[in-house]
Amino acid sequence: MALREGCNRFKIQKDKIAHRLINNEVVILHLERGLYFSLNKTATFIWKLIEQGRDLGQMSEAFAKRFECKEAEAIKDVNVLIGDLEKEGLIDKIKK
Repeated sequence: MALREGCNRFKIQKDKIAHRLINNEVVILHLERGLYFSLNKTATFIWKLIEQGRDLGQMSEAFAKRFECKEAEAIKDVNVLIGDLEKEGLIDKIKK
């Protein structure tokens, strides 16, 4: 699986959510929708990389190294998570 076409960087929707790190997992409240999300260990790792401004390639590479998986698996997992976070309105693409 290839990296997502187009945008490579994302930002957290800080005006729409509140988030905290609790017991090594990110907990998110979507302020407009009143929904609560809890990210597991792997999703929390990617969330932190989004906060750092990493692009998809950097996130996939760091994910593969940290969780000792193949690059193709890391790319797939990162793309799926990014898609889910976008769909829920928790992150947005950074426009060039």
